[in-house]
Amino acid sequence: MQRRLMTAAAVALVATGIACGAGGVRPSYKPFPQAKVDTVKASPSAIIQELAARILAENMQPQWSSPAEGYLETQAYNVVTRQSGNIQNADRENYVTIRFWADSIGAG
Repeated sequence: MQRRLMTAAAVALVATGIACGAGGVRPSYKPFPQAKVDTVKASPSAIIQELAARILAENMQPQWSSPAEGYLETQAYNVVTRQSGNIQNADRENYVTIRFWADSIGAG
């Protein structure tokens, strides 16, 4: 009986861990402490949708975007050729990836 209870508890613990870590696009790490931060009166989803439109206007392409989670990440962007795409090994120092987080700061 005790062995069956321990097995059930272990399965429940693993299932809970998988459920907590599953789903979503937004990575679990935080921005760098020196990252630029600003406060805008808008919903996180509206901000991410506007950012997606603006990065497309700058010839950047989104890699991951989730307005519901308040997250957007660009594809690798070559700052010399001004093109998004795969990083070429010989040209790594010319590429950047930009990540945007938008979080609610309170009601309204």
